[in-house]
Amino acid sequence: MGNLQKRRLTYLAVTLWTVTFVVIAFIVFENPHKRSVIPVYFNAVANWIAKDNLYGTEYSFHYLPQFVYVYMPFYLMGTPWGDILWRGLSLFILVWGLFLFIKEYFPSNQDMFLLMASLLVLAPTIGALRNGQANLLFSGLCLWTILFLMRSDWWLCSLCIGLLIALKQIGIIPALLAAAAFPALWWRLAIVILLLLAMPFILTDSGYAVSQYREAIKEMSNLAATQKRFADINGLFRAIGFTLEGTYSLAVRALAGLITLILWLLTKRHIQQPLAGIIFLALCTSYMMLFHPMTEQNSYVILAPAIALTAVYMRDKNISLTISIVIMSLCVGLGILPEIVRRWAPDMGLWFKPLSALIYLAVIVRIIYGKTTQRA
Repeated sequence: MGNLQKRRLTYLAVTLWTVTFVVIAFIVFENPHKRSVIPVYFNAVANWIAKDNLYGTEYSFHYLPQFVYVYMPFYLMGTPWGDILWRGLSLFILVWGLFLFIKEYFPSNQDMFLLMASLLVLAPTIGALRNGQANLLFSGLCLWTILFLMRSDWWLCSLCIGLLIALKQIGIIPALLAAAAFPALWWRLAIVILLLLAMPFILTDSGYAVSQYREAIKEMSNLAATQKRFADINGLFRAIGFTLEGTYSLAVRALAGLITLILWLLTKRHIQQPLAGIIFLALCTSYMMLFHPMTEQNSYVILAPAIALTAVYMRDKNISLTISIVIMSLCVGLGILPEIVRRWAPDMGLWFKPLSALIYLAVIVRIIYGKTTQRA
């Protein structure tokens, strides 16, 4: 394949993303509040400015108070332009990170792999893009965290992790895993997290900040305990007739966290880049999807880039075409299969998506096992 033909594959990938965004932007412009979570973010910023309670209102706000400052610039722009820019920036950060990763670590076939990864990630992305969910930006920042980690750019990595925590409290997972393997991150990450925690006290009344921290803890605890609409590991368990609750749930999630840490430390010790970075992303995002008790169906856009990059790596190294096809099918299926059958099986996504994550995680564990035993 000539250079011009190869470049056309990249142009096709860029066109695919551009057309997707333009279509969504037009829909949002025409009706900003239809199938959108933006009113939740908008209302939260308005409440923060007025020093009203962020939680327990008709708009269900499930984030830390710091999220308000992330969304505030878009709030100030107003609807619909702020809504559209929020989606556009989130998508750009995700796609740019995906493109940069492939260009940097798979240069020989980058054009083909850019298109391949785009086709895989597109379907799980559309739901979060349409709804304006923070999951899309979170997914992109996970990619950038890995890129900075692989380059040993400790400050930018720490800043990305800080943004992840501000967006979703599960951002603490990549923070802990990264710090466990890279001591150079410790003091930088500590500074970023301390500043993040202090931000509400610095920028608003301390009494109000304390009250909102308390309300945040109460809101998230109550929601995780009472809601049955989440697509974590319990979504799969409920489909077969039982549920992890209380102490058992905490024990299983803690044990899974310990196993995830051990797998990551084995990876760091025995596996080289770029596979080590891909595995870090895979372990973080798989754990967040399976063991965070508030994982929603559209949250799986966070997992999609890891699956796509694993598939790219496997095709680049000519590793098991069968397994590559399986995980590629899972990635596309995350986005389209529950939608296709929604009319007949409206809750399919609640068990299919964690099942897909478990199958993908099994592939990752097999790769780690193969690499570590090979080196031993």
